[in-house]
Amino acid sequence: MENAVKTIRAVLAGADILCFVLLLGRGIRRITGLPGLKGTVAGIGGAAAFTAFMFLMLRQEVIDLLIQHPVGAALIYSALLVVMIVCLVLMRPRKERMTIAQLDSLDGIEFENACAGLLLDHGFSNIELTKATGDFGVDILAERGGLLYGIQCKRYSSKLGSKPVQEIGTGVQYYGCDVGAVMTNSYLTAHAIELAEAADIEIWDRDTLTEWLEETCKS
Repeated sequence: MENAVKTIRAVLAGADILCFVLLLGRGIRRITGLPGLKGTVAGIGGAAAFTAFMFLMLRQEVIDLLIQHPVGAALIYSALLVVMIVCLVLMRPRKERMTIAQLDSLDGIEFENACAGLLLDHGFSNIELTKATGDFGVDILAERGGLLYGIQCKRYSSKLGSKPVQEIGTGVQYYGCDVGAVMTNSYLTAHAIELAEAADIEIWDRDTLTEWLEETCKS
């Protein structure tokens, strides 16, 4: 019975150590920056070496030696602490980066939701998606800097004409917005841009969305 208990304890301890190595390996893999299998092997190998070094530090003879050299001991344990903190920071979930190509593949509702997320990441608040039909050209209402924005979202594979600009111009009046904007994964024609400038409608086109996506990834 006693042997069975020892075996169970050994198995559980081994499982704990393995889990620790795998978790730590994720952080070390990101430190190395190696992709695929190489990164996995490097991460697990580095984590295993780190774990073995920690066990070495816990051996009685090593502890006795470190006690005799307190400055060296402080430096070693400080280095271990730094490595642990860095790995824990790197293991935090990262915000998944959406690319402009992924925006292109979304349907209309998904695109509006993605636009709402981008607005939230770029300082807008009180973001509200209007009803799917009868929205008077306004897909999203949002606030920033004390101003109410009425935004029309257009996922398009070709250039947009003047119709979205005309629609948002009407929509901002209906909702009492301070600013109107057309948000698109495409571009507008020269005539539509001219109309938007005359009507004081902001244009957030493919270049703007690409820039916002890159900024979101860095944040």
